[in-house]
Amino acid sequence: MYSYQNLVTASQVDRHKKMRIAALFDLMADCEQLQIDNAGSLGRYMSERRAGIFLCYRQADLLRRPAYGETLTATTFIYDLNPVTGRRNTVIYDARGEVILRSYGIGAFVDLKTGGMTTIDRSFVTGYPLSQKLDMAYTSRKVNPPVGTAAIPAAAYPAPESHIDAYGHVNNAKYILTAAEYLADEDAPRRVRVEYKSPARYGDTVRPLLYREPDALTVALTDDKNEKTVYAVVEFSNAGVDK
Repeated sequence: MYSYQNLVTASQVDRHKKMRIAALFDLMADCEQLQIDNAGSLGRYMSERRAGIFLCYRQADLLRRPAYGETLTATTFIYDLNPVTGRRNTVIYDARGEVILRSYGIGAFVDLKTGGMTTIDRSFVTGYPLSQKLDMAYTSRKVNPPVGTAAIPAAAYPAPESHIDAYGHVNNAKYILTAAEYLADEDAPRRVRVEYKSPARYGDTVRPLLYREPDALTVALTDDKNEKTVYAVVEFSNAGVDK
């Protein structure tokens, strides 16, 4: 288990002084990377083998969005590990210790030299200390556009250098930042689900396809030249989240 504290600053909030959803995703990702780098055997093992983690899926249930000036604590822990993938929970608490966000994510191991998927030794997996799985609703890792709802194409854009991370592709929170642009001002999604399919790189032209429903917005971020190439699918909804 690893915890990381964050003060909600001006750069993390919107015009209503509420923390942006993408900033919450950044906070989770920072906490998770710090755990890998600083909290024991997994980080050392991956560094020795030049391995990284590609985030495949995340579900985040938002109980409330924190405001400017709040102090938050993100806590993360791995509850399942196999030679191909790992699963973790990340929870964000406010200064009173109340949960404001709970999530789970699935990551796949990648070879940093080739960019392809790799495996870790089973002997390492069996010896790794796992934490208790968080009690929350776990939805399917597949996020698909709703059947029967027509896609609304939005303006395409080239993936900018400012969205590229240390792995050389678009950072996972930037897909959330892009997709959230299409939420109406009055929207207050309680659940965000995102499936990361194929990493976009600098200069790739991304075409958002919007699927609007009464209680949900799904944004498929596709290759402008080939809609069959999907970089990520983000779903904002209000269904199934209990306090």
